[in-house]
Amino acid sequence: MNLLIKPHSSVDIITNSSTVIYTCVANLGIVYDIIDEVLKIAGNQNMAQDLFEVREIPNLSLICDNLSEEEIKENYPTLLEASKLPYGEQTKALQQVVIDNPDVDFMKMAEDHSEYGQVESGLLITRKDNNEDTGIGKMLEQIFTSDGSYDG
Repeated sequence: MNLLIKPHSSVDIITNSSTVIYTCVANLGIVYDIIDEVLKIAGNQNMAQDLFEVREIPNLSLICDNLSEEEIKENYPTLLEASKLPYGEQTKALQQVVIDNPDVDFMKMAEDHSEYGQVESGLLITRKDNNEDTGIGKMLEQIFTSDGSYDG
């Protein structure tokens, strides 16, 4: 189970041309606390930290937008194939690159190419034992994701 959460911030940074919303979670312990409560409700005696890994992952599309194919090939070869895809496919492929390469500091990479010094990011929840527990996974998905959207 891999569940990507995109937390929302209450702070907007307004620029002349657009509104940019930066998201961050200052303490991953809060996420583990929420998962612990879900596990209790589901009747599971395990603790979140025993079952899941939670980590912050950046949106790497900015790197692909701001660098040439040659620069990506030279500096970030793990991103090269994903960078050639259309935007919608590129986002998912870049997320998979981050998931598949846990030892690479993608947050630093994204921060190095951020215009404002902050990076749009999400939280990735992964089962440590690779078991698919659809009941708990579905509960977490309902708690942490939103069906609503805003296009404005």
